[in-house]
Amino acid sequence: MSAARQGERAALGTQALNDILFLDTSLGFFSAGYIKNGKIRTCRERAGSISRELEGMLADFLARDSLKPGSFGNYAYNPGPGSFTGLRAGASYLSGLCSALGSDLWYIPLKSVADAEFLKGPGDAFLRSSKRREFYYTDNSMEGFRTVSEEDVPALGKKRLFYEGTYDFSGIPGLIPVTLYPEMFLKNSGSMKKIEKNGLMFYYINDPDTGK
Repeated sequence: MSAARQGERAALGTQALNDILFLDTSLGFFSAGYIKNGKIRTCRERAGSISRELEGMLADFLARDSLKPGSFGNYAYNPGPGSFTGLRAGASYLSGLCSALGSDLWYIPLKSVADAEFLKGPGDAFLRSSKRREFYYTDNSMEGFRTVSEEDVPALGKKRLFYEGTYDFSGIPGLIPVTLYPEMFLKNSGSMKKIEKNGLMFYYINDPDTGK
């Protein structure tokens, strides 16, 4: 690990809530991080089926420091938008865990992370995979996300288009591939919002089950 990377991780301890486990299952990856006893650990790996592999991957990740899923006082997740199946898997798992432990459950809005990490100027926009020819889209003028088609992107007139996703849109001029790492969410934990006991929250647009 480079000195700069070490410094970045060390700085997170003063910016994020201590004793917290974070999960992001919104794009089909196992993306997790935690802060415990002054130690910060993160992981982002491809998952074949996040709904089937989540529990095992989390157990393996935490075992590196002899921890278990129930070792934390606070739990947080990325509510999306993203894969509807992935969002339900991560949010439901943590909701059940927190209910059993009597622990607090939080979510860290993806919009706040995109604002802090990428949307630095009025000409910036952030896009994320939706369907094969659609994006979830946000910019500095918006509070949340909306969907746009691949054909709509050139007409947006944005100077910088930051894109995270699993589809190849390299043919769109100005598209800048980025990755949201768990460190980014932990660093922006000041935007965390608390979930009521036994509750669930995830963000979706054009959900196939409701048509909304």
